[in-house]
Parts: sequence; structure tokens; C-alpha cells
Amino acid sequence: MMNRTFTTRETIFLLVCSMMFLTIFYYQVVWKSTGEAIKAYDTIELEDELLVIQTKAQKMMQMEKKIEENKGNTTGLVADYNNLDNEIIELNRVLKKAKTYQLQFEDPTTDGNIVRRNFTITFEAQSYETGKYILEQLQKSRYQCLLRDITFSAMNDSIQHTKKVNVSVKGTFYEGVTENAIEAGLEKYQDGSTTTK
Repeated sequence: MMNRTFTTRETIFLLVCSMMFLTIFYYQVVWKSTGEAIKAYDTIELEDELLVIQTKAQKMMQMEKKIEENKGNTTGLVADYNNLDNEIIELNRVLKKAKTYQLQFEDPTTDGNIVRRNFTITFEAQSYETGKYILEQLQKSRYQCLLRDITFSAMNDSIQHTKKVNVSVKGTFYEGVTENAIEAGLEKYQDGSTTTK
């Protein structure tokens, strides 16, 4: 067995190699994994998401509160049966501030005293405030109307930063039963949105 001492040049070369190995090891094991852990626990994005959710929830609560406040207040005229043409004209008037909209009516139903005409509207508004204004105008409609199942959704990243929102709402126009309604043989209204003849 040979016992040999390294030359100065060999010693320097081994030290340089050791330093390079330690640097690569430190970078791979410590630096990279620490950076990834910091990214994983970065709370800025979480805080932004939480703020968006809180803002959306607050706006929804305000709208629900307003609807709840106006629940007992009956506004609008209960027109005679088959007021559909006038109701469509009224909806067109209210929805003129919307960029686009789709309107769908269900078949009318009756419980003997009143005719219910359910509808669904989806529309695009320039902003949350415009969407809210349109719904308020619809609630104050010329004809007796009840709104429910209101949904706002952002078209971009969030309700607070977007300029456009999609709004979906279901509602019911109420009409008085007349001879025409009796002759039409409307389906009878039942809770749970089921109807019978």
C-alpha cells in the first residue's frame, strides 16, 4: 500500500471540486426547495381570492337584504290574464341598459285566483352596478312581479375588477283570472313548480 501526499496543485484542484460540489448541493437541496416552499405558502394570492369572495358575498347580502325589505311591498299592477305582450314590452324597456339578453317564458299556471307566468332572464351588463340597477327596475316593474334565484357572475377575473357581468334571474308575473283564463284551461299551480291539469 502506497502512502502518497497530494501536491499543492492537486490539493487546490480537490478543494475547488469540493467547493463546486457543495455549491451545487446547496443550490439543489436548500435554495430551490426553500424557494418552492415559500411560493407554496405565498399568501398574497390567497388574500386576493379571499377579498374577492368577501366582496362578492357582501354584495349578494346587500341585494338579498334589499329584496327581503321589499318582499312585503307589493308594487305594480295585477293585469287581467294574457298580459304577455305588455309584460314583454315592459321587460324590453327595463332591459334596454343590458348589452345582450335572453328571455324565456314558461306556460302560465293558475291556482283559481291568480295566473302565474314564470320567466327566466339572462343578460350581460356593463358593470355590477348596471346589473343591480336593471334588477331594481324590474322589481319596480309596472306589472306585479316577483324575482328569485338571482346570480351574478364575473366575465373576467372577479366581480370587483371586471367591467362586465352576466346576470341570471327567475321571476313571475301575476295576472288576474278572467273568463279567458278559464276558457284557456290553464294548468293548476302547485308548490315545487309542478303543475296539473
